[in-house]
Amino acid sequence: MFNQQVKDIMTKKVITANRHTTFNEVAKLMAKHDTGFIPIVDHDEIIGVITDRDIVIRGLSNRENYNCPVDKYMTHEVITIKPDTSIDQASELMAQKQIKRLLVTDQGKLTGVISLADITNYNNKKALQALTGINKKNTRSYQDDNPSVDDFKL
Repeated sequence: MFNQQVKDIMTKKVITANRHTTFNEVAKLMAKHDTGFIPIVDHDEIIGVITDRDIVIRGLSNRENYNCPVDKYMTHEVITIKPDTSIDQASELMAQKQIKRLLVTDQGKLTGVISLADITNYNNKKALQALTGINKKNTRSYQDDNPSVDDFKL
């Protein structure tokens, strides 16, 4: 939209876990860091992701023990994107794959995460800036057009 890249708005500090981390441990990480999404890595290689929904829907609803390792229920198919990809391309990929987050990798190494919320916040900021600019250019007072509007009471 404004020629910005994923690296400009992505979350750079990513909390990760490994395949042997239990549901209980991952849930505590999620609570501590206020996230519902944890990438799973093995020797710096991304092998999957686990979400709060995975824990509940795939694990606990199937009567899995909270000490179960996440590798049994994590999502193995991971979609990644490069840091220099445009934000527009990232949002298009999210829409196409119907996902809320993309792992950002550089030469195979996890460097960040970009979420739908990041893109929405970014675009809202740009939209707000644009609206502010439009509002400053408009010097016409609408109050003069219909003074009874201010008198309206319920």
